Amino acid sequence: MNLDYWAEFYVRGCHAVTPMSRMMPAQSLDPKIKNRSRMAYTLAELETKLVDPRAQGIILDTDGFLAENKGGNFFLIKDGVLKTPPTWQALAGITRETTIDIAESRGVPVDVTPLQPYDVYTADEAFFTSTPYCIMPATRFNGLPVGDGTVGAITKRLMCGWNEIAGYDLFDRAIRALESPLREALLAEMG
Repeated sequence: MNLDYWAEFYVRGCHAVTPMSRMMPAQSLDPKIKNRSRMAYTLAELETKLVDPRAQGIILDTDGFLAENKGGNFFLIKDGVLKTPPTWQALAGITRETTIDIAESRGVPVDVTPLQPYDVYTADEAFFTSTPYCIMPATRFNGLPVGDGTVGAITKRLMCGWNEIAGYDLFDRAIRALESPLREALLAEMG
């Protein structure tokens, strides 16, 4: 899958959905281990796609806390603070760590803490991180808007941080690779 699949999400955000399936308990399989036994993730992703074919899943742990998605991490922003689940609940990904470093370098406080779905419903902003797309804004959660339903200012600042690391505008390049008229509509929305 290339960046054109995610290009629209960079501007409009994606729909984050909690599937019915839960994460494998940390007592059974430490989430810090990036394993290839992904059947539980595949099942959760299929459940997510039943709700919305383009949605991205946020898998809950067995206690109902946010964990991760099928191949990345989840963050939210509340009152200017970037929050993400601890690594005993989610993969300690390199993209996750890079995003935390970008936030700290831009003066955005970071709180690594257990999060519940309620925290997403009341968040100002939210996004996923993963190697293929770096950072993907989420503007809806289980059908409801996150914050005002648009990609937030802090998320955009962090996206700029990713561009600085890459040495070019990752997100603009993905959008410009799209076919018209979607490309033209997204470029107009970006301003």
